Amino acid sequence: MKYYIPFRYKLTVIIALIIVALLFAIFTVVQNDIEDRFRIQIEKRLIQAKGNVSQRMDDRYYLLDNDATALVNDKLIRDIINDQTISTLTRNDIVRNEVLPKFANLNVLAVTNTEGELLAHQKDETATVEAFIASEWFDYSMEGEPVAGFILQDEVFYQGIAMPIFQTEEMIGIVIAGRVLTKQDIDRIKSISDIDIAVLDANKRIIATEFSGLSSQQHLMSAFDLWLANEQALDAIGDKTLEVKLGDERFLLQLVVDETVFVPPYIIARSLDEELVFVRNIRESMQALGGIGIGIAILIAFGFAVGVSTPIKRLSVATTQVARENFSHRVKISSRDEFSLLGDSFNQMIVDLGEKQKIRSAFDKSVSKEVADHMLKQGVELGGTTQYATMLFADIRGFTSLSEQLDEKSLINLLNEYFSQVNLCIIKEKGVIDKFIGDAVMALFGTPIPCEHSAYHGLVAAKNMLDTLIPFNKQTRSAYGCELHIGVGLNTGNVVAGMVGSDDRLNYTVLGDQVNIASRIEGLCKNYGVTLILSESTVNDILQCQDKWHQPVRFRLLDCVQVKGKTEGLKIFQPHFSADEQELAYIDKYEQALVGVFEQRLIQALELLETLVSQWPDDGPTNKLHQACKGYLQDLSNYEHDYQHGVRILTEK
Repeated sequence: MKYYIPFRYKLTVIIALIIVALLFAIFTVVQNDIEDRFRIQIEKRLIQAKGNVSQRMDDRYYLLDNDATALVNDKLIRDIINDQTISTLTRNDIVRNEVLPKFANLNVLAVTNTEGELLAHQKDETATVEAFIASEWFDYSMEGEPVAGFILQDEVFYQGIAMPIFQTEEMIGIVIAGRVLTKQDIDRIKSISDIDIAVLDANKRIIATEFSGLSSQQHLMSAFDLWLANEQALDAIGDKTLEVKLGDERFLLQLVVDETVFVPPYIIARSLDEELVFVRNIRESMQALGGIGIGIAILIAFGFAVGVSTPIKRLSVATTQVARENFSHRVKISSRDEFSLLGDSFNQMIVDLGEKQKIRSAFDKSVSKEVADHMLKQGVELGGTTQYATMLFADIRGFTSLSEQLDEKSLINLLNEYFSQVNLCIIKEKGVIDKFIGDAVMALFGTPIPCEHSAYHGLVAAKNMLDTLIPFNKQTRSAYGCELHIGVGLNTGNVVAGMVGSDDRLNYTVLGDQVNIASRIEGLCKNYGVTLILSESTVNDILQCQDKWHQPVRFRLLDCVQVKGKTEGLKIFQPHFSADEQELAYIDKYEQALVGVFEQRLIQALELLETLVSQWPDDGPTNKLHQACKGYLQDLSNYEHDYQHGVRILTEK
């Protein structure tokens, strides 16, 4: 049993939800506005922080540059370079015990010759000094230019300067001065700028970081490493401020890549959630207000629902009557509001449904559901109209012998299965089946459902029908012990389309000379030994939309015939799909031979046909024309009986 919920309760819930949604939307808008304002403020602070970081880095550079300048002029340093009698051990002792203690800011000190070969250094900093010498920026110092840069050695970050030493304008050596960037240095920058900072190495990996409010620095570094691993995303950052979630906290951050090689890439950030703590307090207050709003909404909704329940019930009763096809029922709503307009519209709908039901009743006697639905939507008036359409006729070959082979039940089942397959092929191409004539099918394209280039759709449907027969015959051989073979004819032209019949029995169909021609063309398939024949008008319509084909099509002229009941010749064609060069050449020769027959050049035509028969012995049209041509040469009266002015005269349907 279906559970019934009164409308007034549903409306109460809906209005309550709307109010809640409005409250939520208002809070969301306010919260987003607040967050946007804070984002702007944080971005300004990040810009200021970037300036502070640059200033601190400049200060470190100037200190290091001053120390390096002093070292260049230091007598002991020059003695280390000039005095070749001093041993390496002594030179190292001079650097460590006599020179380095005078420079409190330095952590690394080394001296090389002009080729970059190490002359003296701190003994305990060998690997670090070698890393300085191996760096790319150090090579510029050997060209006589002071350079600055940074290295990462054993997870320790060093900033350094390599400064050439000159004596009487000749470079005699290079002094290397380095300074460690420590956690205390980062803490000092952070305290001055009031921001979080993370320093990166040349490969954009974090080597030093200090973020507040996070329990795990390792978790932070892992999150950054994942983010920075995406090179495309990293290149797109530029000077943008990004929002990144690290752990459970959101940060606004910038990646800063300084143009100077002395300053390493670094990230500056500020916690957005830390700035928006007060927003959570506002959210709690809004939740309390939301609860009060829900209570008010329930009261308002209930009173409103009671006021609209009566018109709704009357509409419900009217709907039930319409479902029972009682189109004389009318809705009575006396209120002067939208419900009154709805009642009037509903009554008009009932009137329209009654009229359409009358038309539907007439259609049910005559046409398929697809045709009826289309004509009802288009509002087509009953009666005949001239339409440009394509007619398809398809007939089963050897149906009489097939009827003798199968019992009545099997025959009906086989036909129903065949017609089902044919119907699918026709419907897929916007066609409709006009009627079934025993084992034959008549289908229409272009009417009553309009479609551009109806001949194209008719040809596609015919090809699909023939292609479908291949797997279908595999089933029929197994189930019924037989196969179906069909012939299909297509013709295109103007016809009269409309309802034909009596008051008790109507039928939507098409009439006219073009329909008869289509039927005659289908009958010619058996004579020419082909499965599909098209009229010239159909081919011309198809050629206007060749861009629709996914495969090339060549139309072979089979003959020019005068079907029974007609006084003019009609060219008929056979389509060849995806023909190769050899097949196209064959078709050209066939058409040359056919023209020879038309012009009564029978000897030349026969010579061509002899060659073609040897190349394509199973081609029905070639064999037919070959046999006819031989007969014409034996008795010319046969030609005069069959052809008049290049047109074959047919005396049978």
